[in-house]
Amino acid sequence: MLVKIKLAGADSEDKHHCVRFLLSFKYMNHLCLVFESLHMNLCENLKKFGRNIGLKLTAVRIYAKQLFIALKHLKNCGVLHCDIKPDNVLVNEAKNVLKLCDFGNAMFDQDLNRLI
Repeated sequence: MLVKIKLAGADSEDKHHCVRFLLSFKYMNHLCLVFESLHMNLCENLKKFGRNIGLKLTAVRIYAKQLFIALKHLKNCGVLHCDIKPDNVLVNEAKNVLKLCDFGNAMFDQDLNRLI
């Protein structure tokens, strides 16, 4: 939870390609987290639009640039994602914006030193 709050606070203009944390609430003694809605994950996108042919090089360049922006943002915030995979990369409906999601295993880099 602290990771999500730190990332959102450091990206008030929504330019760093990490899924936006909107709010949290308790329901029947469960913590519920609300994030912005995006269309599909990268794995689904590849299966639906790139089957047997892959994605166009221009799309790969755009997605890679956006993913690098997200990774730089995480580094600047001192956050380790710990579970980057196509299922945890979301794409909007127009397929032109990519955002990193699922920070459930994320940790601050100083916490890693305590584990080692």
